[in-house]
Amino acid sequence: KLCVACSTGFEIVDLETLDTQALLDPVDVSLDFVKRHEFARPVSIYRIDGEFLLCYTDFAFFVNKSGRRSKKDVVVYWEGTPTGFALHHPYVMAFDPTFIEIRHVEDGALVQVIRGSNLRLLFADIQPSVINSTSSSLLTSLSQYQSPCAHSYGQYSRPPAYGYAQPMTPYAQQLMQRRAHIRDEIILVSDDKVMAVRLAPPPSHASDKPSLPRHESAQYHDRVVSF
Repeated sequence: KLCVACSTGFEIVDLETLDTQALLDPVDVSLDFVKRHEFARPVSIYRIDGEFLLCYTDFAFFVNKSGRRSKKDVVVYWEGTPTGFALHHPYVMAFDPTFIEIRHVEDGALVQVIRGSNLRLLFADIQPSVINSTSSSLLTSLSQYQSPCAHSYGQYSRPPAYGYAQPMTPYAQQLMQRRAHIRDEIILVSDDKVMAVRLAPPPSHASDKPSLPRHESAQYHDRVVSF
């Protein structure tokens, strides 16, 4: 099964029959706000602790594997209009052309803003489960990014609920192994420089709180310097 981000929203595609079904449960009235934002475009989806964070150009929210709203007290309304996203748990980064907003995924709180000019996301080693494309083509399989015990999309009918995961493919196993060595950085570019966003090192004193992302920039063909 694949997930597709298209003009009408996130959809699940059966590769054998090419049948499609909307990811969001149409009878869940708590999702009516999505319909009211007719110009909101789906961009990325992330699997976090058995739930899915759906990122649109206007907002982000959680759904469960049945497409029903979860964590109903968490809805993120972006300050800008993001063209790309990156996840560095427990933070999600939204890339607007003029700034990056970094939010905590648990409550949507804004924790940091990094300003720039004509910013474009180039690379994020921690990829979303689904990445939108301007052509709305078929995208990466969700199952490739799941652990062996994670659910996979089963039959399209509701009920029953989606079934259990199938054994991981060799490609999925290789991907899980590769993710153990993921680089802790996100690359973006502006009009005159390339920047790397990384998680700041923890303070010298002991602390249980995760550090915030920091960023560095480099002029082309130059060493990395503080931004």
